[in-house]
Formats: sequence, C-alpha cells, structure tokens
Amino acid sequence: MNKNLTLIDVRTPSEIRREKRDAMLSNDFKALVRQQPTAKPYRLFSVIGEKYSMSSYGVAKVLTRMGLYTPNV
Repeated sequence: MNKNLTLIDVRTPSEIRREKRDAMLSNDFKALVRQQPTAKPYRLFSVIGEKYSMSSYGVAKVLTRMGLYTPNV
C-alpha cells in the first residue's frame, strides 16, 4: 500500500458549506434536547430553523437524514 497517497476533495463549495451547516445544526439539536428534554421535536426544529434561516421541515429532513430524528409514520 502506498503511504504517500494524496486525497483530493471533489466536493463543490456549496456541498462543503452544507456539510458544515448540517454539523452545526445537529450539535444545536443535541444541545437543545439536553436542555429541554420534554419539548416536542418540531418546536426545537423551529428554533433551530430561525437561527439558520431554514424551515422547520428542512431542519427535520436534515436531522432525519443524519439519523438524529425519526418521524412518526
């Protein structure tokens, strides 16, 4: 195996920004859940959405994709 392997990041700038935003969003969600354990998830989504200029549905989709939230189906 070659130890001098160079990795090339092929993500676009918007993908990099989205990944950073999603990481901050998940950290905020985890912190809010610890602070407000009895709060309904969509209430937390709206608080986070205001911070990141997103809808609560958009926040829910990101957190669902990351495995932090499972909607009741």
